[in-house]
Amino acid sequence: MGSGDEPRGHCKLGRLIGAPDEGDTPFAYENEWRREHTTSVDRLAIAPARGHLALMRELAAIWRAEIYVLYVLLVSRLGNEPGRYESPEPISRGHVAEFLARFE
Repeated sequence: MGSGDEPRGHCKLGRLIGAPDEGDTPFAYENEWRREHTTSVDRLAIAPARGHLALMRELAAIWRAEIYVLYVLLVSRLGNEPGRYESPEPISRGHVAEFLARFE
């Protein structure tokens, strides 16, 4: 960011700890979760320390309500535009599994 540039917003990034010559330690959550109340429906905010994709697959398999997918693309390896992407309608559990497999 050059002088005079305005920040564009906030985003959660992995936090690195330690001096460069000591090596870096990636940030990890400590298996946190909470129920969030919104103006329409409640939602779960879940931050596992590891096994993110496996946890999402397991939740999708037992979830009784409709499933929508929302993801935030920060850096694309394929040249796609950064942004928030959301399924316009509920998707099947099989499609959730296919989507998650793309990130393994």
